[in-house]
Amino acid sequence: YSINPDEQIIGNTGALTEQKGYFVFLDTARLIVNAGVKAKFFIIGHGHLEKKLKNYAEAQQLQDRVIFTGFRPDVAALLPEFDLFLSTSVAEGLGTSVADAMACGIPVVATASGGTVELVIPDQTGLLSPVGNSSHLAQNVLRLLQNPALAQQLAGNARLHIQQFSKAETARQTLNVYRQTLGYQ
Repeated sequence: YSINPDEQIIGNTGALTEQKGYFVFLDTARLIVNAGVKAKFFIIGHGHLEKKLKNYAEAQQLQDRVIFTGFRPDVAALLPEFDLFLSTSVAEGLGTSVADAMACGIPVVATASGGTVELVIPDQTGLLSPVGNSSHLAQNVLRLLQNPALAQQLAGNARLHIQQFSKAETARQTLNVYRQTLGYQ
């Protein structure tokens, strides 16, 4: 992907749909570039908005900064290369892409949408911004890029926090709910 060693890698994974807020992702990228950050922005996924997003990236003069990879079966291999995960979702269930990034030890900046707020605890496991607020998202990204120690601390905390969302832990907690509901202790 022709990434220079001095460039930050900021990315997201997911379907290119309205709920993922990729236009805000691109607006945030523009603000980060305008702040003088050398970065490449990865959008891994495909969907019906791909052409519109590519056109928007070009209109924002980001065509040399944003890389649309399309669908990749090897996301797990690509994620650890990110310096930062930027989730700009408008709506989320749990936010499994955010969970994957946290499990890989990648610092996360995300919007406070849906289940993401269970994963990203502000200033503990990542940084949250209001949905649709590219300026706030850019400020949070810049904060982590300018403070690598904080970014690593949040990423480390997130790796521990995400363990409570494992299949085994979810099954254990679900069983406890059933036992309590049925009066079995």
